[in-house]
Amino acid sequence: MELGQTKALKSEAAGGRFSRLRLREGANVHRVLFGPKRIQMVYYPTLIEDTETGDMTQRAKLLRRPPGGTTPLDVLASLERRIRKSRGEKDPRSNLDPTTRFLYLIMDMEGDDYPNVEVVEYPYKVKEQLIELEEAISTRDANKLRHGLLTMFNVIITKRVDPKKPPMYGTTYTVEVDPDNKYSGRVPKSYLGKAISELPKLKPERFFKEAEWKAIEESTLLLEDEAQADTLEEMQDKLEEFPLFLGGKKDGNYMFPSIEQFQEQMEKLGMSFLASDAIDAPAPKRLEEGPADSLGEAEDAEFEEVEEGEEVEEGEEVEEGEDEEEGEEVEEGEDEEEDEEEDEDEDEVFEEEIEEEEPKKKSKKSKKKSAAKPRESAKKGGKKKADKGKPSW
Repeated sequence: MELGQTKALKSEAAGGRFSRLRLREGANVHRVLFGPKRIQMVYYPTLIEDTETGDMTQRAKLLRRPPGGTTPLDVLASLERRIRKSRGEKDPRSNLDPTTRFLYLIMDMEGDDYPNVEVVEYPYKVKEQLIELEEAISTRDANKLRHGLLTMFNVIITKRVDPKKPPMYGTTYTVEVDPDNKYSGRVPKSYLGKAISELPKLKPERFFKEAEWKAIEESTLLLEDEAQADTLEEMQDKLEEFPLFLGGKKDGNYMFPSIEQFQEQMEKLGMSFLASDAIDAPAPKRLEEGPADSLGEAEDAEFEEVEEGEEVEEGEEVEEGEDEEEGEEVEEGEDEEEDEEEDEDEDEVFEEEIEEEEPKKKSKKSKKKSAAKPRESAKKGGKKKADKGKPSW
């Protein structure tokens, strides 16, 4: 599998079929391996029979929206916004608006499946903080990264939910670098935006424990496959098998403001649906023929769980991401010029610094005797290593 937070993927993210890991409330210690990949998902309520009680229970299904594409649920989302606006709501949002998430391949360092490679779903704010951390420049050397490449160190992602607010308004995320990071201030900034495979002098196995590297080599996950959008045919099949429940509730309130108008619109579109009283009479209303180009495969979930990580800004994230793509394209040429000029010299310096670790660990007494001597010996040893041209990675 590939490693790195590449410029191409960062730009595309600013622009499936997966079993995804979601952030737990509290601290999550992750090693980010590859990403990001943007995906848009539309969640909708349906009813599924409880296998134990036989009762019809509300669950959420999702459609994976193609980039720049649409789903027939977009028509209903537009209808909901119009109804809410006519009732005096400012900047109304629909419960069927797409949610933007960013997929990464990661290792959950404290998870039950450690050290397996997993797909994680991060919100926009986490994705932005990850990019900022990796791009931070050292305060001591403007040619070095403050923390190193993202794959070299663990990050601590803390999710907090304010119980006094609805989850979509009261959920916050902070991302920090694990203090135990031996690559701080030592990696050339010219490495930024490249996959590890593009840096042949590095030996990525040195960033991981033996079991972790073995799990990475054995992983068959491909991020592009995991983030693959649904086709219109797949969406049609999903909405036919699990029709939209017009009586769906969120936080105790009905999700759709005018069930009568929704029902009328869905009948015009030829879409199957579950009436608002379907819990008592669960048979879905189906029309004899639906449109050929209608509607997704999705995943079962408690609707409350699905909505837990939503943020107010998510309706605007698509626009922010598109702006970001344009900015990245401008910077791309500049970085490439820097790479050509600085790569060779900085590789040698980086290798010298890494090789300093061994003599430092061997003798604690020599450190106490003289702080100046290790620096001198490191310089001498560094020149020899650089002359030989043997990379330590």
